[in-house]
Amino acid sequence: MNIVIGKFSRFSKFALVLGFALFCNVSGPAKANVLDISAIKCADLLKFNADQLSYILVWADGFMGGKSDDTTFDLDRFEKNSNKVKELCDSSNQDTGLLTIIKQAEAAN
Repeated sequence: MNIVIGKFSRFSKFALVLGFALFCNVSGPAKANVLDISAIKCADLLKFNADQLSYILVWADGFMGGKSDDTTFDLDRFEKNSNKVKELCDSSNQDTGLLTIIKQAEAAN
């Protein structure tokens, strides 16, 4: 039995309120994740998950390539550089900037 209150059933009102609450929660203001790559230090890399770290390294590779007018993407070189960045960001380089480490990794490969 469906209890009717006004023009809507009790279930319909509940569904309407629930839908509105979910809409407000889901469609709230978007929070941008804006990073200043020049401010990231090796110690900061621990804060990022694997996907975020990959995005940062791909962006940085493109940024560094753009500075040298290199418009190609060499996957093997990128993988070597990424591994070298991880190696260089050891405990002795925790305060070193990521872009500095990437330059060192590029020079080492």
